[in-house]
Amino acid sequence: MADSLYFKADRSITKHTGTELSLIIPKGGGQTHRFPQWWDRKNIIQYIKCAIFKVELSDGNTVRLVVPIEKEGVSLDIRHDGEGNFSFPAHQRIERVAVVDAVNTTLLHEYQFPSISSGRILKRIVADFLLLQQLLLARCQSLVTLQQMKQMRRPIPPLFQVTLLP
Repeated sequence: MADSLYFKADRSITKHTGTELSLIIPKGGGQTHRFPQWWDRKNIIQYIKCAIFKVELSDGNTVRLVVPIEKEGVSLDIRHDGEGNFSFPAHQRIERVAVVDAVNTTLLHEYQFPSISSGRILKRIVADFLLLQQLLLARCQSLVTLQQMKQMRRPIPPLFQVTLLP
């Protein structure tokens, strides 16, 4: 199931099709949420003004789409494929958006928008890398060291397989 909408920073939503995307209204009132800045972090936590959308996935899980609205005139055309992938055919005055966990601030993906109109949008996957690090650490702790493996003259088991798509 796919969903799409056009969002403006004044919290107006137009051209909404589907039911998977819904704007979350702040519990304490007001027009915007305060969310920890996930890029360019310093030693302190900085909060940004943002709009947060609840996104229902086709597998029954939920994530949140965080749209910073610090600048005036932010607008964004959001398209969701139902599987957790987003596309943004039109965007103005926005640098990035984040896909975060439904209950905490764990960053899953980040979409970075180009500063020139003909540039491409970058999708940075964060959580899968962290998961890979955890798997590597667990595997390293449970296996003998590489040097010991060489001394035993056993083949090193493959950790993961990489497939290149055309």
